[in-house]
This record gives sequence, C-alpha cells and structure tokens, in this order.
Amino acid sequence: MHLEKVEIQGFKSFAPKTTVLFDRGITAVVGPNGSGKSNVADAIRWVMGEQSMKTLRGKRAEDIIFAGTNKKARLGMAEVSLYLNNEDNQMPVDDPQVVITRRLYRDGNGEYLLNKSKVRLFDIQELLAKSGFGQKTYSVIGQGMIDAILRAGPKERREMFEEAAGVKHFQLKKNISVNKLGRTRDNLDRAGDLLAEITPRRNSLRRQSRKAEKKDQVQQDLRELQQEYFNHSWNQSKKRQGEVREAIAKFSRQEKEIEQKIKEIEQAIDKAEQSIDYRQEDEQREKLDALNNQSNENKQQLAVVAGRIEVEEERDTQVDLRSLRQRQKIIQANVSSYREQIEALQREKESVASSLQEAEQKLAGISSQVVELEQQLRDKQTQTGKLDDENIKANLKNVFTKQNSFLEELKTCDDLEKLGSLRDRAASLQTELNQALQPLLEGDSQGAAEADELQKIQAQINSLLAEKEKLDGSISQYNIKVAVKETKSNTISEASAIQQKELTELEQKIEEATAGGDQKNTELTKLQADKAKRENGQKDLETEIKGLNEKLQQEREAKKEQRQQLFTFEQNYRNKQEELNKVRQDKSAGEIRQAKVDSEKELLLDEIRDNTSAEEYTDLLAEFENNSLVVEEARVQELQDKIRKLRQQLIKIGEIDPAVIEEYKECNERFEFLTSQRSDLDEAIKSLSKIIAELDGTIKQKFEVAFKNINQHFQKYFAVLFGGGKAKLVKTKVTMRQRAEEGEEGDEEQSDEESKTEPKMEEIIDIKATPPGKKLRELSMLSGGERALTSIALLFAIITNNPAPFLVLDEVDAALDESNTGRYADIVASLAKKSQFIVITHNRETMRRSDLLYGVTMEESGVSKLLSVKLDNLE
Repeated sequence: MHLEKVEIQGFKSFAPKTTVLFDRGITAVVGPNGSGKSNVADAIRWVMGEQSMKTLRGKRAEDIIFAGTNKKARLGMAEVSLYLNNEDNQMPVDDPQVVITRRLYRDGNGEYLLNKSKVRLFDIQELLAKSGFGQKTYSVIGQGMIDAILRAGPKERREMFEEAAGVKHFQLKKNISVNKLGRTRDNLDRAGDLLAEITPRRNSLRRQSRKAEKKDQVQQDLRELQQEYFNHSWNQSKKRQGEVREAIAKFSRQEKEIEQKIKEIEQAIDKAEQSIDYRQEDEQREKLDALNNQSNENKQQLAVVAGRIEVEEERDTQVDLRSLRQRQKIIQANVSSYREQIEALQREKESVASSLQEAEQKLAGISSQVVELEQQLRDKQTQTGKLDDENIKANLKNVFTKQNSFLEELKTCDDLEKLGSLRDRAASLQTELNQALQPLLEGDSQGAAEADELQKIQAQINSLLAEKEKLDGSISQYNIKVAVKETKSNTISEASAIQQKELTELEQKIEEATAGGDQKNTELTKLQADKAKRENGQKDLETEIKGLNEKLQQEREAKKEQRQQLFTFEQNYRNKQEELNKVRQDKSAGEIRQAKVDSEKELLLDEIRDNTSAEEYTDLLAEFENNSLVVEEARVQELQDKIRKLRQQLIKIGEIDPAVIEEYKECNERFEFLTSQRSDLDEAIKSLSKIIAELDGTIKQKFEVAFKNINQHFQKYFAVLFGGGKAKLVKTKVTMRQRAEEGEEGDEEQSDEESKTEPKMEEIIDIKATPPGKKLRELSMLSGGERALTSIALLFAIITNNPAPFLVLDEVDAALDESNTGRYADIVASLAKKSQFIVITHNRETMRRSDLLYGVTMEESGVSKLLSVKLDNLE
C-alpha cells in the first residue's frame, strides 16, 4: 500500500484545487519560508482525522479554510482527498484504490467520505489503525514536533509506543468496549432505577388485577346463576300473566252476559212503564197544584181582610178581638197541621203496608225454594245412601237424620229468635256434612262430584235461611212501624179534637163581641161580607182539592198491581246490577292483579337489563322464550341466597378500572422487559469485561514484543547517529502521587478513598540517552542537536518495528548539521525501501536522496503553487 496522490482545495493557502502526485520512495517538498509547504503535511494530517487545531497551527476550525487575499475572495469550504493504492489489500477494503475525503464548511458542518460514501470519523480512524497508520504520533511528524517525542508525557509517549506496537486498533476496540461497559453500567443503573420505580406500581396493579380477575370470575358465576333464576322468574311471570288474563277474560264474558240481561230488564221496565198511563195523573196533579196556589192566594187575601176587620171591630167594641183572633189563627193552624200529619202518617202507613206485602211475597218465594232444595237434598241423600263404605254411610246417615229434624223444625218455625238458632244449626250441619264427605272428596271422581253436589245444596239452604231470617226481621220492623204510626195518628187526632173544641169556643166569643157593635159601620159590613164570600170560596177550593186528592189516591190503587210488577222488574234490575258490580269488582281486582304482575315483569326486565349488556339482554330473552325453565322452590331460595352473596362480594370488591388489567399487563411486560434487559446488561458487562481483559492481554503481549524490538532498534540508531554512546528505554512503575510530585499529570485522578488504602501504580516509559564521551542522567541536560538526534533515533526505531505505508516528516532535519544530515539521509533512504517518505526539508542532502522533488512558491500573495521535478529524469 502506498499514497498515490493528495488533492487539496480551499485548505489554508491552497485555494485552487491542487493535486500532489507521489511515487514510491522519497518525495521531498521544498520552498522558501512562508510559501505553504508545511500546509501539505497539515492537509495530510487533517484528512486522516486530526481534531486538534493547535496541532494544525490554528485556533478555530474555520482557520483551515482559505481566508482570501486582496485579489481572491475567501472560500466557503476546505476539502482534502487522500488517494491510497490498496492493491495489496493491506487496508481491509475490497477496492484497489481507497479515497479518503474530508470536508469542512464555514458554518462548522463537516463530513468524512470513504470512496465517496459518507462515513464516521471513527470508521476512518479504525480503518487507518488496521492499516498500520499512526494517527497521532509518527505517521505525520509536523514542524517542531520532533522534540515533542522526548517532551511527551507518559500518556502521549505510551500512545506512541502502542501505535508502534501495532495495537492501536486493539486499543480502539478496548476503548469502545470500555465506553460500552460504562454505558452498559449506566444503563444497568438506569434499569435498576426504573425497576425500583415501577416495582411498587406493578405490585399495586398486580393486586388490583387479581381483584379484577376475581371480580370477573364472580361476575361469571353471578351471570350463570342469574340466568337460571331469571329464566325461572320469567316463566313464572308469564304463567301468572296468562292466568290473570284468562280470569279477566272470564269476568269480561260474565260482564257482557249480565249487561245483556240488564238490558233485557230495562226493556221490560220501559214496557211496564209505558203500560201505566201517567198523563191523566199528571194533568190532575197540575190542576191540583193550580188549586193549591189559588187557595194560598185566597188565604192571603182572607188574612188581609181579617186584619182590617179586626181594626174596625176594635174601634167599635171594647173587647180585644185581635188577641182572640190571633189565638183563633194559632188554633186553626194547629188543627190544619194535625190534619196534615194525620194524612202523612196515613200515606206512610200505606207505603209500609205495601213494603210489608212485598216482603211477605218474597218470603213466600224463599220458602218455596227451601222446599225444592229440601227435596233435592233428600234425593241426594237417597243416592248417597248407596255407598259401600260403612263408616261413610254411618256418618252421612247421622248427618241426614239431623238434617231431616232440622227441616221439620224449619217448616214450623215462626219465631225470629228460633230462626237465629236454626241458622246456627245449619252452619253446624254444614261443617258435619263436610267432615262426613271428606273421604268421598279424597276418593273417586264420581263420589267427589256427589259430595260436592250435596255441599252446594246445603250451602244454598243455608243462604236461603240467612235471607229468610233477614226478611223476617224486615217484616217485624214493618209491623213495628205500622203500630208506631197508628199510635202517633191516634195521639194527633186526640190533640186535634181538643184544639177544635177550643176553636169553637173562640169563634162563639168573637161572634158575641161583634154582635153588640155599631151596626152603622158600613166599612166593617163590607169587609165582613167580603170575608164571608172569600171563606165560602176557600171552602169550595178545599172541597175541590180534597176531591182531586181522593181521585188521585183511587188511581194509585188501580195502578198498584202494575207498579208491583214494575217493582219486581226494578228489584231484578237492582239484583243484576249488584251482580254486575260484583263481577266488575272482580274484573277490576283482576286488572289490578294484572297491573301488579305486569309491574313485577317490568321490574324483572329492569333487573335483567341492569345485570346484563344489551346484547346479552336480547339473547337471554330469546333463550327464555325457546327454553323455559321451572325449578323447585328450594332451588329458587338457594339461587337467591347465592346471588345475594355474590352481589355482596362484588360490592366488597368495589369498582375497578376496566383498564387496570391491560395497564398491569403493560407494566408487567415493561417489568419483565427491564428484568430481561438487566440480565442482558449483566451478561453484557461480563462479556465486555472478558473482552477488555482479552484485549488487555493481547495489547500487553504485543506491546512487550514491540517494546523490546524498539528498544533494540533505538540503541542501534542512536549509536549510528551519534557515532557511539548508549541509549535505552526503561519501564518504571510509579505511583500517581510520585508523578504529581514530578510535575506530571496522570491519566486519571486517584480518589481520596483509594489514596487512603493502597496507592495506584502506573507503568511509565523512560528514555535514557548518553552521547559518546558524556555522562548524563536526564534528557533535559542534552543539547538541542542531541535531543533532535535522540528523537530521530527513537522515531526511526519505531518506524523500523512497525513501518507505516507512508510517513510525513516536516523539517525533522532542521536542527542537524551536514554530517548528521548525511547519516539521517542514509537511514531515511534505507527505511524508504519499506515505507513511502514525504519529506519537507531545506537540507540539500535530503533533497539529493529524494526521488521526486516538489517546489512550493507563492506567485500570488497568500496562494501556494506547486512545481515538481523528477530527479531520475533529471539525471
């Protein structure tokens, strides 16, 4: 591998694109001071990844970009390309030519390219290290840097020897591994922190997730039990609903039947009412009302006339006629009132008598029904007497005997108190009959039917007895009312007779008083005549009114039979109306029950809806319709108890966020991921520690071999350059504190804890050099030329141990005299057989030994220009 050419554009003083071609062997670059020849070395160092602006003789990154001149504007970019011949595949790249390019822009952005493909700085550094290039030490020795080899500290000096030992790429791998190890440990700490952070949350979520899982299980069990319970309840509700609707339909049919019968009765009542002619009676009533009104008006006029007569009579007589007439009016009013009371009592007596007659007729009908039921009961007794069971026959015979005795007493009963005792006996006989018929009810269907028929007959007899007792009571009440009204009428008649007698006496007194008065009072005579006329008219009116009343009473008697028939229809109407009311009450009760059943069904549906989703609700109802389920009562109670306990468990568990399971899953996955990552990080730390240990072993082994060879070559080249003398490399172990006392800085600071325990040891490389004829102990005692020769000897020793594909020496021989320059040039010529040399020099001997000579000049101020001369062609 060797360097074919370098293309420079915009780098420092090389403004236009400049191409520098190189041959194998030695290429010398010469030129006056300030012409820019060292910029060639800086360009090669920069493209190889140099990051130190101080090493590149600048302060800022943009200092390496052409800054412009009075005639040429500054550039915005610096670019350097390194063309390497890789036909021997020394660089691990498949291409025969490798081009490394670096660009820098004024805005601070930069990029690296490998064969025109963007790469990282690390990739360039690793590739060069694997190819044998020393990035920071001997591959490019800049101007004034030769003495820095001796002045280098332990860290820089060790890096130089590591590059010379060819372990730089191992060192890079070790640094990468160390960095990875640090990052891995940081990641491990971070993972530990994250695990410590999420572990409490994970534990809490795990508890909640378990509760949620338990809640799901309880809900599942509850759903299954509720499905069974709801199925049973649904079908029971449907059954009750059907029964209620059937009962309501039955009551509706009965209601229609009774309404039809009532309608028929109403039609009969209308027909009976039409057969009774009320028009004549109404006309007579209207006439009677007119006569009563006329009589009232005549009475008022009589009162006025009487008052005037009293005034006139008091004027003519000395008797207090007013008082007498007032008393007369009072007595007349009393007599009239007594008469009206007697008439009212007479009418009430007639009404009570009519009601009494109706009650007696109804009682006769009930007695007839009782006789019929007795005959039916005897017939059933005769049929039932054919039973085979002796015990049943004996019991029924006993009951039948008591019933016959009861019936005989019932026929002869005419006392109300005795009828009450008979009713009690009938209830007792009903109980005994039920007990006697119980075996029949538990036997065959025919015997049960006969027993049921006997019970119905006995129940009808008991009902008729109760009604008969009620009618007997009503008849007794009617008789009492009639007697009371007779007594009251007699009392009023006696009081009326007494009042009439007193009235006759008063009229006689008034007549005597008025007979002796002044006969010449014509006004009084007129008034008396008017009064007499009006009184006669009043008597005629009253006679006519009385006649009309008697006529109306006669017509009422004539229509009594028709009214009785109408009364019967009305009674039947009332009975049917009562029956209709009872049926309607039963129907209303059924409707209330239906509303209750419907409400219970709605509550059941609400409960099902509350405990299921919408989809489950629809599916459950469909399943209930298709698969009806009826369970035993004990199972229903068991289901209710279990459902109640499960619901209590759900209440105890409480509300849980539905997302808690998913959140726990995510948290647990993160926990497991971090745990796995921590395990992986532990394994990675072990693996990186092992790799670092292996790299340390490899580096140490190669370093020891290289150190030994470099030490030998250093002694050889030192003797050649100095013409004798001794020099060697010495490894010494010192503490960091000793280095600090010597004024040197270590690679890393020692902690207070470490300083209190065992001090940390570090291996350093020391250079011992003694020129011929001198006894020196320290490098600082060497002269400038001796230091330069010592540095060159060490540099050539390093190059000999690990020759780089090419080396750049920038004015390394500047401090040498002519004799030393010859020895220096001889060594360079010998080493040029293995490595390609690019030498920047002012020394003629070095120029003479070079194969290609480049001259750098500045025709234009601030812009470098190259001229080349190939010395072989020149010769």
